[in-house]
Amino acid sequence: MNNFDIKKIRTSRPNFVRQEFYKRKNLSKKWKQPKGIQSKTRKKFRSKISHPGAGYGSPKEIKGLHVSGLEFAHVLNKKILENLDPKKHILVIARTLGLKNRLKIVEKAEEAGFKIQNIKNVDVLKEKAEEKKKKKEERLKEKKEKKKKVEEAVAKKEKEEKKGIDAKVEKTPEELEKEEKERHKKILENRE
Repeated sequence: MNNFDIKKIRTSRPNFVRQEFYKRKNLSKKWKQPKGIQSKTRKKFRSKISHPGAGYGSPKEIKGLHVSGLEFAHVLNKKILENLDPKKHILVIARTLGLKNRLKIVEKAEEAGFKIQNIKNVDVLKEKAEEKKKKKEERLKEKKEKKKKVEEAVAKKEKEEKKGIDAKVEKTPEELEKEEKERHKKILENRE
């Protein structure tokens, strides 16, 4: 690779902005091809906004490289790291990865001496993982406690029901008749 100053090449390029974006609020800065018949920008007048074109492209040697001169490597799992070289590649860890897998990849990358583009502070990531782990353990404890309480309540109800059934069985038929008569009396009194 030639001695290119990647930063210098990229910043020397003009900002390609939309024609008359500064006159109207509803127009974005993003480049759009001017289509007006009398548009000076479309006609490429010297004093007007510059057009994007092939001449503004980067040299082939630096196209798609990081500012440091390393190639980007998209990492989805630990096996990909085995085929990469820390002197040639800079890692971009997939955003779809979970925290657990992300941590494993970061640890392996640190051992191999890779630079990671999208993780600025590894220590913060580790702290975040520990906090998440603690919260998960607390939630599991709470669930277990709730489950125990529910099971104890169910067991108490079953015992009470069994005691109630036993008490009903122990009553004689005469006592049952008396209870029914008392219920009837209460119902009749409530009606009046």
